[in-house]
Amino acid sequence: MTQKKTLKLPKLIGHRGVKDLCPENTIESITKAFDLGLTYVEIDVKISKDEVPILLHDDTLDRTTNGKGLAVNYVYDDIKKLDAGKFFYNKNTNIFVPKLEDILNLCIKNKRNLNIELKPNKNYENLNVKKIIELTNKINEIEIFFSSFDLQSIKELNKLLPKSIKSFLIDDFNLYNLDDLINIANKYQISICGLNIDIISEDIVKKIKKEKILITAYSNSSISYPQINDIFKMGIDSFFVDDPTEIINIVWNKQNTILKKYILIILFLLFSTGLYAEVYYCSETFSRGLDGDRKDIEFNLEKYTIKIDWFKKKLFLKT
Repeated sequence: MTQKKTLKLPKLIGHRGVKDLCPENTIESITKAFDLGLTYVEIDVKISKDEVPILLHDDTLDRTTNGKGLAVNYVYDDIKKLDAGKFFYNKNTNIFVPKLEDILNLCIKNKRNLNIELKPNKNYENLNVKKIIELTNKINEIEIFFSSFDLQSIKELNKLLPKSIKSFLIDDFNLYNLDDLINIANKYQISICGLNIDIISEDIVKKIKKEKILITAYSNSSISYPQINDIFKMGIDSFFVDDPTEIINIVWNKQNTILKKYILIILFLLFSTGLYAEVYYCSETFSRGLDGDRKDIEFNLEKYTIKIDWFKKKLFLKT
């Protein structure tokens, strides 16, 4: 896998899929993120006893499955038998802990991108990184960037895959201060840093941006649209979101209002020239096409399509 040294991050990245809407780090959660329109998801990955990279956030299986103990003490076939949805729905489910390979295939199928957080697997950090790279190194169809709170994992990643896109995560400045963060980024070719919103300020953002480092942000709990909007105004590049529905609805309503104004202007101009125009609801993205001598032109604008037929003079508006 040949990765770019920089990438353009989306404003929103699904956190463990969308962990407030579905059981975290599951196929269900990641599929839901894609259904909502997110182009990137973040997942947590570590290896099982038989060295299979799996999705799991915690050190142990206890919180998110009906299993007990460290994942590295169990082979994947046994981990897959566990219920990874019961903690969320409070009832038995058929949801299982997926392999990283499952998620890579899902992302490729949906043409969506991935942030893999390298989880500390005590005494297995280097092997963890190695096994993850063995899978991702074969992937060229999608963008992948790696992140970790664990500096050893970052060092190993930089050694094995120096051209990979790396993000160092900081929850507070107790272990590493801001200067340490910048020095680590420069030393290990880190192009992104991830910060807890509790430690973000305009001065910190300016200092990091001066080093041409992208900034992602996360919160320990769900935050509102105004709060997210405030950190974007500071210069944050991307936010890890647990439930994007409020943000998506607000943004869509704003865009929809603007879009309707443009549509009315276009319709007025078309009608004033004696052309036929039809507007109907659709979910296509912008495109244009000509149909031979009939000279049909189709514009797909977000949720609306304008179809112009040069041989009719009628106007219909359906929303």
